[in-house]
Amino acid sequence: MKFKKIIKYILDHLVKFILAVLAGIIITISIDICYKDGGCFGSKSIEISYIYYDVKVDPNQNDEYVVITNMGNNSIDLLGWRLNAGSSGQDFIFPNYIIDPGESCRVYSKNAHPEYCGFCFQSKSSKWNNNGDCGYLYNPKDKLMNEYCYD
Repeated sequence: MKFKKIIKYILDHLVKFILAVLAGIIITISIDICYKDGGCFGSKSIEISYIYYDVKVDPNQNDEYVVITNMGNNSIDLLGWRLNAGSSGQDFIFPNYIIDPGESCRVYSKNAHPEYCGFCFQSKSSKWNNNGDCGYLYNPKDKLMNEYCYD
């Protein structure tokens, strides 16, 4: 009699386990739904890939920049997204620009470079500290979507 109970217990739990695994597989299927605020369900969105903070060229030409990348599977309009350079008032607000999946753009501190999407803080001074700083990326609803820090 105990043997039948043990078998029944194993079968009951095995069925529950199989259903849980199947449910997990169904839930983890990639679904890419992106909203106007830039948030995406089921995939990554826009993120800061790198901050190039140490000027290697003439400091008067300032070549520091931030790389942002669309890590998702859908194009996203950057209109209203905000890149903050770690302090209040150090913000770049993105204009209307569609960034495609896998595409990267740069946001320069001083000079715009059209070959890298043409974004620029238009700052007279450096934005990024050489001894450590953080960049913050906010969607149009001012929700922090990504941060990137370096030492």
